[in-house]
Amino acid sequence: MRRTKTLLLSLFLPLVFSVLCTEAIALTRYSLPGKFVNVFPAFSVTYPKEWNRTTLPSPFVFEAAKPEGFPLMRIFSLPDMGMALNDFSKIYVSAISEFGKEAKIISDKGAKLKDGSLIQETEIEWVDHSGTRINTFFLTARKEGIAITVGISDNKGKVSKALKSIAYSLDFPSGQEGKKAPVTYQYKVPVQTNDGWPTAHMAEVNMDEKKPSRLIEKILDGTYKDVHSVLIFKNGKLVLEEYFPGFDIEKGSVDYGREKMHVMMSVTKSFGSTLMGIAIDKGLVKEVDEYLSSFFPNYARYFNDINKKKIKLRHVLSMSAGFDWVDLEFYGAVIEHRDRT
Repeated sequence: MRRTKTLLLSLFLPLVFSVLCTEAIALTRYSLPGKFVNVFPAFSVTYPKEWNRTTLPSPFVFEAAKPEGFPLMRIFSLPDMGMALNDFSKIYVSAISEFGKEAKIISDKGAKLKDGSLIQETEIEWVDHSGTRINTFFLTARKEGIAITVGISDNKGKVSKALKSIAYSLDFPSGQEGKKAPVTYQYKVPVQTNDGWPTAHMAEVNMDEKKPSRLIEKILDGTYKDVHSVLIFKNGKLVLEEYFPGFDIEKGSVDYGREKMHVMMSVTKSFGSTLMGIAIDKGLVKEVDEYLSSFFPNYARYFNDINKKKIKLRHVLSMSAGFDWVDLEFYGAVIEHRDRT
C-alpha cells in the first residue's frame, strides 16, 4: 500500500525520470543517527538525531523526518547535464506542478557553503492535493558533474532559518583531491578462456601498454569513478581485461568480474536499434513502419486495445510507444527483492 508521503517523494523523482529524461544517480551511502554520508560524490548532511529515517523503495532518495511527518528532509543526486545552478528552480516548479498546485517561487538566489562551494537556494510555496499548504526549501550544489539537492519541507509557513541550517550542513570532505595514494598497475595478458575470443599481448597488435596502464591506475586511485570494467580488443584479439568493484542496483556492492552479470539499462537501446538495422538489411524485417502486433501473432489478445494496435517498430525503437512505465515502482520492486534476499 502506498504511504501518504508518496506525494512528497514525487516532488523529486519526476525531475529525474520525466523532466530531465536521464538516469538518476543511486546514492551509495551509509547512515548514522543524525547524519547521512554519501560515498560518491563524497558528501554528508547532518540532521536532528530524533528525526526518523524513512525506508523508501528507491536507491535514489534518502529521507528523514520528525515522527509526526513534518518537517521532512530529502536528499537526492542526478547528473547536472551542464545546467546552471539557477536553472534548477524551474525544474522544481515543474516537478511540483505534476503532483500539486499553485507552485510559486518565493525566493531564489545564489549563495555559498562554508567551504566556499557555490550553491543555489530556492524556496517554493505550493498546495498538495489534500489542500495542505507546504513550503519546500531546496539547496542545490554541484560536485564532480553531479547535482546534489537537499530539500526541506514544512507545513507551517516559510521554512525557518533553523531548518535551512540542516540543508546548509551539506559538507564536502576537504583535502582529498591531489592526495591520492600512489597506485602502480602491472599490465598482464588477459586469461585465455573458451569464449571464442583469442587473447594477446598489446605488443603483438602494435599497442603501447603505457597509456592503457595509466588509465587503469587512475581508475584504481579514484580519479575516474564508477568504472566497472575496461576491455580492449584490437585486430580481433582481446589485449586488456580488467574489472573493478562498484554498486549494482539489484545486488548493492559488487566485486565485478567476467562471470558477474551487469545491469545494462539504456545501453541495450543502442544494441537493439543496431540489430534491427541488420535485420532490415538482411531482409528479415521489411521496415520500421511495420506494426508490432504482426511479429507476435500468438499474443494477439494483448493488442486488442486500439492504441496498442497502432504501435509500430519505429515507436518501440524510439521509446515513443506510449506504454505507462513508472521507474520508481520498477526500482522499488528491485530494491525490495534485493533486501528480501
